[in-house]
Amino acid sequence: MALASLIDAGADIGEVVAGLEGLPVTGWHIEVAKTTRAGVAASQLQVDVDPESDLAERTWGTIRAIIDQAPGLPERARTRAQAVFGRLAAAEGRLHGLPPDEVHFHEVGGLDAIVDVVGTCLALESLGVGSVRSSPVALGIGTVRGPHGSHGLLPNPAPAVVALLTGAPVRGTA
Repeated sequence: MALASLIDAGADIGEVVAGLEGLPVTGWHIEVAKTTRAGVAASQLQVDVDPESDLAERTWGTIRAIIDQAPGLPERARTRAQAVFGRLAAAEGRLHGLPPDEVHFHEVGGLDAIVDVVGTCLALESLGVGSVRSSPVALGIGTVRGPHGSHGLLPNPAPAVVALLTGAPVRGTA
């Protein structure tokens, strides 16, 4: 959703795709279509992945190497993408008692997530955005099923999300 919103804000999809094509991974394709939600026109972005070319899980070390090996990636986009995955790895590592480089990402390690995160960082670069701020994050309620059923039912927000939001302004949903 962030990448589609940035495309709507004027980020150059050609620049984003060109930057993503420098990643040493194949088997993905971006589709951008116009849609209407509640009477408001918007872009809808879909990252299609060939399941045969995607690994089920990648470690933070593997994802960092993928980002590092993209020769034309602007430095600020590279740094931002590494920061996103690095924070996720640190949070997951603390929860599982692992060094961040050994954390196995489930959904977040898929090609679609890598393309989405790096693409969002490239779109921010395309727009010349120096910093990003957010209003307080709305917290969920209830429970959610863990990735691939590996963790069973988790509280919502899940422990990794709580760790990521430490120090951030949050609000309840009720």
